[in-house]
Amino acid sequence: MPYEFNFDESTFISVDVVASGMGRAVVPLIFRNTDGTVHNQGTAFCLAGFQSGEALFATARHVVAELDEPDLAIEPFVLLPRADSPNALVGVRVRQIAIAETHSDVALVIVNINEADFPVAVPKTLSLTFGPPKLGQNTMALGYGHADKKVPGAVSLSYNLSASRGEVTKLYDQHRDKILVNFPAFETTGLYKPSMSGGPIIDTDGAVVGLITTGFETGDGETPIGHGACTGALAELKVELTTDQGVVAEFPISRLAEIGVLGSDGTKLSLHRSDDGVQLVWPTE
Repeated sequence: MPYEFNFDESTFISVDVVASGMGRAVVPLIFRNTDGTVHNQGTAFCLAGFQSGEALFATARHVVAELDEPDLAIEPFVLLPRADSPNALVGVRVRQIAIAETHSDVALVIVNINEADFPVAVPKTLSLTFGPPKLGQNTMALGYGHADKKVPGAVSLSYNLSASRGEVTKLYDQHRDKILVNFPAFETTGLYKPSMSGGPIIDTDGAVVGLITTGFETGDGETPIGHGACTGALAELKVELTTDQGVVAEFPISRLAEIGVLGSDGTKLSLHRSDDGVQLVWPTE
């Protein structure tokens, strides 16, 4: 049965991850520290899966940038549902990170689901577009809010996915403002909370058009401000993937997009609008 994201009563809602099946497409990015504590660092979403078991996820650059620091003993994971039970989650270690040489707030992480301690459900890709959003366009953003476990050795986290509706109000071809770094971005009226960073921003055609980067809550009665990085910035990245012949080779994202690998069979949300709001339907199996 399709799962509905119903924004009739609010522009910011909670999503039932299990019922919607979104846990295979949009995942928490978890960091485990040397003292055993774990926390949700951000959000990632699946762009492609391969026969080798490798899966390619997009996230925000600032979410994973600190992993480049020397002597930083942090293990990054994504959480995916177990193959035998969607209610149980498995941490799959991130084996590769690609960050833009420029300051575009986009990054890619690669996991291999065959390396998980338990069989995990095959990730579901989202449909992707490299075109920019349009002014006035309605969008929906998905991301996991902060979830921390301070107890060393903790094996569980709260698992709360949020959806935020917004409208594109500004486009920035080269920069967002005079303080932050220069990168193609856009501004929306969506409410983007901490650690939703890296989550997908979906356009009116049901495809991903941006990644959550920052959000600002404003005063009572005022519209929040949410910023997204354009997905086109992903084209400058390169990743190492295992070919059908078992050879590890470097692939530019622009090339993978050109041959239709990224989100070519990705799932799209369908939108139904009325005077009361908007309903987005996610087709579940």
